Amino acid sequence: MINISILGCGALGSVFLKLLIDNGKNISVHGITKNSNNKRLEVNIVDINQIEKKYFITTNLISSIRNTHILIITLKAWKIYPELLKISKIVNQNCIIIMIFNGMVNEKCFLKIKQPLIRGVTNHAAYKENNIIYHVHNGEIIIGGINNLGKKSYFVLDMLSNFLGKVRWHSNIIIPTLEKLCINSVINPLSVKYQCKNKELNKYKKEIFYLCLELDLVIKKTFFHNFGVEYLYKKILNIIKLTGNNKSSMLQDIECNKKTEIQEITGYLLNISKKNNIHIPRHEELYVLVSKELSF
Repeated sequence: MINISILGCGALGSVFLKLLIDNGKNISVHGITKNSNNKRLEVNIVDINQIEKKYFITTNLISSIRNTHILIITLKAWKIYPELLKISKIVNQNCIIIMIFNGMVNEKCFLKIKQPLIRGVTNHAAYKENNIIYHVHNGEIIIGGINNLGKKSYFVLDMLSNFLGKVRWHSNIIIPTLEKLCINSVINPLSVKYQCKNKELNKYKKEIFYLCLELDLVIKKTFFHNFGVEYLYKKILNIIKLTGNNKSSMLQDIECNKKTEIQEITGYLLNISKKNNIHIPRHEELYVLVSKELSF
């Protein structure tokens, strides 16, 4: 029996819980929530076929957490390190930890983690409305090792593919991470600016193109990687098409008056641009706009 736990049972985490329960015949699925008194999580999910189903997941059972073989973390970027540090002291040393989040964090903070550590990105799309999770795009997950033990844990790929659908291993996870950063830096803040679902961003293709021009410059001069403006532009438009009915996580946070990941996404781009004397005024404008939307 394989024990899999998920830390971060928001929209994306709940979708993964659903997929694990639906597809896992020989696994034990467990949730970890911030409310330590909550021993059972009730989740209502509408899948991509518009079928609603209710799921009940056992949560916060210490014995299950300690015996977890795979821990999937789907928290906001700014929560990752403190929660990772706490949970790494509870799970066993052989537990494979997979972090799937938007934005960038200082990877030096991961040096203290003794377990195999893997970073992941995904284009699965889901949002929460009236306590119902809507899974609007059944995408793929790309994973790759961060520390040495994580880089040796590629065998987890077959296991995850059986439970979560399309999963790919990337030997240099920074590349898909940067690509996802570019996508998020356009779609998320623009959805806040125009207060819309992803599909409505098709009205602003010219603005998207100019944002891609700035992104291409930053990635080339900072990471010496060439995505190309045309590639980024077409990639972002394709994600908008695939996730058209989705409401970005940043817009969801704004609507719920929650802290966003603007610092870990656009703020990160602005910081590395400044260090390399690169001016990206359109991204800076979006950063200021989203920051002003917050009331705390």
